[in-house]
Amino acid sequence: MFDKDAPSSILVFAELAKDGVRKQLHRYATWRTGNEDDAKDLVANALVLVCDPAKSRTWDPAKGSFFRHMRRVLDVIAIAQARRGAGKYEITETDLIRKTGDPDAFPDPADEHPLPDEALSAHQELAWLRGMGETLLRRLAGRDEPAVAVYHAACIHEEPADQAAHLGVPVEEVYEAHRRLRYHGLIVKAEWHDAEAARMIEQQRRKDEKGYPS
Repeated sequence: MFDKDAPSSILVFAELAKDGVRKQLHRYATWRTGNEDDAKDLVANALVLVCDPAKSRTWDPAKGSFFRHMRRVLDVIAIAQARRGAGKYEITETDLIRKTGDPDAFPDPADEHPLPDEALSAHQELAWLRGMGETLLRRLAGRDEPAVAVYHAACIHEEPADQAAHLGVPVEEVYEAHRRLRYHGLIVKAEWHDAEAARMIEQQRRKDEKGYPS
């Protein structure tokens, strides 16, 4: 249950009071959802999670910045909602009768928690994305430090102009760094797919040698 006086809530509200924080969150959520109203709901749902000390998504300042933590929570919720789609609001007549005994009753509100398989899938997808990011940074380390700096700045600021101001460089350099990041990111992704395909082929070969069914 949300408690505005909980220590975790007080920490979150203090961050929200800082200049530009709410705008940054809404901008990121809008990019995530593609819709202003959905973005507002996404941010609201994420704030409930990070404020609640009883939930696993509570923000801990010792583990990273508020905005970066919120980005991860927004990602998790958005991915789970996208996978569930409109079906998250559906309820069958059997469910109505079982839950209320009254087939004319309104359905229960959708559960805010993703189903276990959806939560696992969202966790795996985020882990994959982080792994791709870490591989990209390793590839560029010592070779393109300006691009690495822009990558980190983009984790804090959404707009290239804000990233440029944060780094103290012309915005044109930021756009060019994004171009290089996309280029090398596509290479990293292609290499991952090639390695995964090779792993699956090797896995199938071992099954065939042992006589396991495919």
